[in-house]
Amino acid sequence: MAGQTLTLVVSTNISYQTLKDRIDAKLQRSTNLSLGDRGPKENHVKLKYLDEDDFVSIQSDEDVQTAFETWKEQAIGGLGEIELFCQR
Repeated sequence: MAGQTLTLVVSTNISYQTLKDRIDAKLQRSTNLSLGDRGPKENHVKLKYLDEDDFVSIQSDEDVQTAFETWKEQAIGGLGEIELFCQR
């Protein structure tokens, strides 16, 4: 999946579990990767966002809101796309 981009539209008040479930379902349709406990362990990835030059793991509702707040601070005009990453 290196370099592959998948798009998902969500509300900025989405919960971590709902976001994880929706991303995992999208991953399952087009890759062999999983955010959950499905499939072989070597196919498991973690959800992250980029804060300046560091990748930060998303593991809770608070992390999701921090990712959106970071994006809002960096966004021009308040509209656009937030990039989240699935990494091992």
